[in-house]
Amino acid sequence: MADEQPHPHSTLLRAFLVLAVLLLFLVAIKSLGSALKDLGEERLFSLIAATKNPFVGLAVGILVTSIIQSSSVTTSMAVGLVGSGQMEVVNAVPIIMGANIGTTVTNTIVALTSVGRRDEFRLAMSAATMHDFFNVLTVIILFPFEIAFGLLSRSAEFASSLVEGLWTRTYESPFQELLKWGSGRIRAFSGFVVEKLGVTEVELWSALLMVFLSVALILLALFLLVRLLKSLMLRRVEILLNKYLGGTGLLALAIGLIVTALVQSSSVTTSTLVPLVAAGVLALERAFPITLGANLGTTVTALIASVAADRPEGLTIALAHFLFNLTGILIFFPFPRMRAIPLSLARFVGNLAYRSRTRALAYSACLFFALPTVLIILWELFHR
Repeated sequence: MADEQPHPHSTLLRAFLVLAVLLLFLVAIKSLGSALKDLGEERLFSLIAATKNPFVGLAVGILVTSIIQSSSVTTSMAVGLVGSGQMEVVNAVPIIMGANIGTTVTNTIVALTSVGRRDEFRLAMSAATMHDFFNVLTVIILFPFEIAFGLLSRSAEFASSLVEGLWTRTYESPFQELLKWGSGRIRAFSGFVVEKLGVTEVELWSALLMVFLSVALILLALFLLVRLLKSLMLRRVEILLNKYLGGTGLLALAIGLIVTALVQSSSVTTSTLVPLVAAGVLALERAFPITLGANLGTTVTALIASVAADRPEGLTIALAHFLFNLTGILIFFPFPRMRAIPLSLARFVGNLAYRSRTRALAYSACLFFALPTVLIILWELFHR
């Protein structure tokens, strides 16, 4: 029996909805930047001061992304902060690095579905944690260079300067005026609600409500965007994966990149690989390049978000995200011995999960939640 094909009108409607949700996402990014400006530098000083410490910024990126399970949201908000002038590029880069680590928590959650079957759980944890170790090792290598020399931030600034003229034309375009109009509607609604509530300090509470609504709209837009793109692309993605799943090298990496760019979520791509590895359908070595491609594909969201930024620095931090993932791939992917390091560490955790499921879960709890929380608390204590 032939597969049921989606009705052309249905596909057209979904495509229109994708564009509408994408517009909502960009308006929300614009609104967040405007709201942060409304709050003023004094009220934002504690947030910005905290992120001036690169270790705290890294911890914040890990913790926030682990909680909301979306690096796209974290990086998009970082673009909004930088693009509105409320955060420096060098302060946002560690947050981006942390977001790359935090996003892999979704894979661990998927792996837990196999916790009752030891052999499957071993393979599932190996598949889940190879993404962890790739990002952690990339951070270990690049983080000191970023602190000492501004490797990523300066490289991104240079790359951004090459397209600054294009950005300036985009800034003056009618599309930017549309984003401003949408942001203005959110500001007007926030002010209306606060006035009706009759609270004091109307400007402060209006700005705070605008921040809350903007973040909520970013979350909603990304959720809807992933759902809509999955409904449009999932069948095509399944055909693509089934056709090239056994591939290795650049082809598999390209598949991971394309699939993630289409569905706007690296978690969708990488978490799909976990049960396949757990079931023995896909070898860990073959899943690894797809994961690396997904890491690169997820940077598309931040690049899209930079369109709504008020300043070219928004594009700079989006490019820093791209360069971080690209550099990690160039370090580990071309060299078999380097490629074997995250895979060996992932197998170690998988074997640990086979022997003691509690210890395997403790590893994930420490990496994603306990370690960054302790780091933030220690900084607060010693900073005082």
